Amino acid sequence: MFGMSDQFSSVEKKMHHEMMEAKGDTTAETWIKKMIAHHQGAIDMSRVLLDNSDHGPTRAMAQKTIDEQQKDINELADMLVQHQAELRS
Repeated sequence: MFGMSDQFSSVEKKMHHEMMEAKGDTTAETWIKKMIAHHQGAIDMSRVLLDNSDHGPTRAMAQKTIDEQQKDINELADMLVQHQAELRS
């Protein structure tokens, strides 16, 4: 079980680092970048679960998390492109 905890720790550290490094030219841009990193962390943690557990209900929630968080990342990425275009105009 110690190994499983280590896997989550690594993912959490990566997410925290990426969130701390995410910066933009505006508060909105910074928020978008931090949220992308946050949602990616949820996906990465869900993948750890899927790779290491056969508990059906938890696996179903992990897959649902991946699907929903990926949709959010796509929406945030589009929002970032739009925001950056607005800043240039």
